[in-house]
Formats: sequence, C-alpha cells, structure tokens
Amino acid sequence: MNVCHWAVAAAVGLSVACGGPSESFEPLPEPDFSLFVSEISPILEARCADGGCHGSPLRPFALYAVGRHRLAPQPTFSRVPLEMEELSANYHTARGFIDAPSPLETTLLHKALSRGGEEAHGGGAVFQDASDPECEVIARWLQGDHEP
Repeated sequence: MNVCHWAVAAAVGLSVACGGPSESFEPLPEPDFSLFVSEISPILEARCADGGCHGSPLRPFALYAVGRHRLAPQPTFSRVPLEMEELSANYHTARGFIDAPSPLETTLLHKALSRGGEEAHGGGAVFQDASDPECEVIARWLQGDHEP
C-alpha cells in the first residue's frame, strides 16, 4: 500500500471511529447570477451595504452599493449604477456565505436573522424572521427557485 492509499484509509478509519458525519452534505445549487443582479443585489445593497456595516472594504462580507462604497473612487456617493465587475464581486462575496445544505442554515441568512450563538450578527437582525418577504426572496434564490 503506497503512502497516498494509506493516508486515505487512515482518514476514512478516523472518520468512522470518531463518528464522522452521518448524513452526506448536499450543497445548494449554484445561485443564478442574473437573478442575483435583479433581485438579490438590491436587497443586500439596501439592508447591508451601509458604510458602517458591510459597505466597508474592511468587512468580511464587503459589498459595493450605489451611493456608497464603490470599486473605483469616482462614482462613490453617486447614483451611477453598479458596474458588472462590482455586481460580480458582490455575487462572489455572497456565495462565500453559502455554506450549508438549506438556505436558512447558511451563514448568509443565519446571520441576517441574528439567530445567536458564535455566529450572531453584530448589527442585530436584518430580517425579523424568515417570513420577511425579502428574506424569502433570498431563500428561494439559494434554493435555486428562479421564480421572482
């Protein structure tokens, strides 16, 4: 048995011996970019991209927004629509917080709902509960439902 096979066998053995995951992780589908641009980005810009929150490049969930933080300094604080590069950056930032098998369990919505624990949202609840219409739009987007 070569070293690579031995390492795989050891990892599998440890996983079984240590009570590895009993369920397989089914990732959410790849989120639709065009729906992100038309439906999700406006929600994130309005609710999350304030300069004191995620409109700062220093934040882990840093977002670009019209009238706020921009990729190039010239349009900052102007009403110039986001450039495709900014929308793409926001999309990839949001994708980085899609880390669970169901929409409400993702860090993206878990924090926005401020469910507490170690991952509590420092700015409080963005959505009061999962029935908030904009929270539902994001959850449907995460689930792969392309209906507006």
